[in-house]
Amino acid sequence: MFDFFLIPNKSIAGIFWAVILLFIFSYYFRQKKKWEILALVLLTLPISCLLLTSESRAGWLGCITGLFYVAYQHISARQRKKLFIAATLFICLFFLALVFYKSDSSSGRKHIYKISSGILRDNWVSGIGLGKLKSHFNEYQANYFFNHSIDNKTALLADNTFYALNDYLQWGIETGLSGLLFLVFILYLIVRRVLFLQKEYNKKPIITAASSGFICIGTASLFSYPMQIWQLQFLALVFIGIIIFLPLVTDSLSLTKKIVTILIRTTYILLSCFFLFSTISLLKRKRMAKNAFELARAGYRTKAIEEYKKLSSFYPVNGANNLLLAEQLYYSNKLDEALIALQETKKYYVDHKVYKLQAQIENELGKYADAEKSYLRAIYMVPNRMGSRFDLMNFYISRADTLNAVNWANSILKMPVKVPSERSETMLRATKEVLSKLENH
Repeated sequence: MFDFFLIPNKSIAGIFWAVILLFIFSYYFRQKKKWEILALVLLTLPISCLLLTSESRAGWLGCITGLFYVAYQHISARQRKKLFIAATLFICLFFLALVFYKSDSSSGRKHIYKISSGILRDNWVSGIGLGKLKSHFNEYQANYFFNHSIDNKTALLADNTFYALNDYLQWGIETGLSGLLFLVFILYLIVRRVLFLQKEYNKKPIITAASSGFICIGTASLFSYPMQIWQLQFLALVFIGIIIFLPLVTDSLSLTKKIVTILIRTTYILLSCFFLFSTISLLKRKRMAKNAFELARAGYRTKAIEEYKKLSSFYPVNGANNLLLAEQLYYSNKLDEALIALQETKKYYVDHKVYKLQAQIENELGKYADAEKSYLRAIYMVPNRMGSRFDLMNFYISRADTLNAVNWANSILKMPVKVPSERSETMLRATKEVLSKLENH
């Protein structure tokens, strides 16, 4: 069901269905009975899907917040103060419960926020550029673990990360101070417009529906990355469009405000056109990437390389496709071209596999000092990968560097295993055999 909407991630799918639920639920309070019955029927699908995504903590938190907003719009002024106090307490308790519900995941998020805050601290003026977190976060994480233990709980929970798990934080990292000020200004205009519309239309469902959906996305964005996903971007654009294009009943705007409104609506139309273009390009790129992957899997390596080369400059650029291009070039023994492809990859995307492949290529090219650095970089980037340490141990064995080989063999044996598997058991047995031979040599 989630794949049907191209949202394989259940956490993000939970936010999507929470938004749909709130939009429909806002019509439940219409005075006409036929709308209440229709809304109840339509609510069945999003409720069912939201229940299937029970692990989506951001989705549930956004949903609860949105539901309180809908209720707030349909009660008397005397009851609103009580509801506000109750909602604040409930949301705080609900949030705390979610934190303790998956404590390891919460600890992992704290680590991500720590690394992300470091990137923001270094780039708060100008930012690193839109979409560039995927090329910066893991590099910062490698630097962090270079100066910290790689065998503690934090290292065990750390993984390849491409989102800050807070859209506001990620926006600040990528756009800097000017971007944050712009965001605050836009949110201010939206809130101000909603307040005007609520007075003008007196509980019109479309306003409550758009506002509650926007609140859900905004709340979820504090703890996830819905605004990095085109389906949620689309919904946000729809809600903003409703808010800024719904006309005021009374024509009380001054000439200046009318000009500002025209500029805002024009900007929205241009932004929507760009979204449409980029989304179509994104879906086309995914189709091309799937075709290239199928060609590579079927053994048509030359054709796969041609397809990946087309994708390397296809907008919007996906660095992961550049990595796949580098892999195919490596398997075709085009080592120098593969290294060039990896350097291009790092402009858009970095994970530990980028450095592992780079290390393998450098080793085969006889660049042993560079290969050692790349192997180490892969380990510090994601310390919980036993395979990275195993590869470095074998590298030292091939270089007859017994001391370092023994050190990393011991590191493998003492490292905590996040998810035991047959592969990890095989590496552990092989490491014990290697260590036994090296110590008895």
